[in-house]
Amino acid sequence: MPETTRTESIWAAESGSECASRSTWSSSRGRALLFTWEMLDCRGALHSRHPLQHSGPTPFCYASFSMIIDQHACAEKIRWVARTIHEPEVFNKRARTAADQLGPQTIDTLAALFHSEHSPPDELADQFPGLGQWIAARQFAIFEMFYHFGEAALPVLRKVAFGEYDWTQGNAIEILCRLAADGIDREAIIADIRREFPRLRYEAQLYAVGPLLEQAEVNPTLAMMLQQLEDLQAYRDTVEELRGSQ
Repeated sequence: MPETTRTESIWAAESGSECASRSTWSSSRGRALLFTWEMLDCRGALHSRHPLQHSGPTPFCYASFSMIIDQHACAEKIRWVARTIHEPEVFNKRARTAADQLGPQTIDTLAALFHSEHSPPDELADQFPGLGQWIAARQFAIFEMFYHFGEAALPVLRKVAFGEYDWTQGNAIEILCRLAADGIDREAIIADIRREFPRLRYEAQLYAVGPLLEQAEVNPTLAMMLQQLEDLQAYRDTVEELRGSQ
């Protein structure tokens, strides 16, 4: 798989909740990918205030059962989209189709799957051999679906983009900028990014701006939107870093 290295950063966190991570920018499909390895504790449980009693002693919760089916359907669609990440046109088309089929009511379920399934299915192991490649592809797939959900995805995108530090901050900011370029809540999104971007960690800034610069080369509307960030020192520094590493 051909790759063009852009920027590489390696660091180790001393906190038990984080671990050493290695990230590499590449642009083998016309947009930036960040291959990252994260050790995450993704334990969770399903709860219901009104569980129904199934025949026999085992409690059966229809709400939880529905949630499991919902998560399974979402996970299948994520895999279906993510496996085509190196084929931009197919990837975008599948993300649009998946969003149409799942509907905006699955946005929260999709967001809960950001950090699940670190390893690819066996049939895709050769296509995603590196550490972190599959989970990065899955995250791009989820956020591309969010883009096609449009305005309905704004609350979760803002929560991720401007919340606690995570690799997915960059994805969320990218999609917010693309939606703003499309005219969706444009002024509010630009104001949010101008306010929050300087506060983001350096890695999140790189991860957000990298794909945007590539897309702006073929998307004049997005390029015009990004011009409204050019007076921000943090944004200019990020652009300079990315272009200097090419």
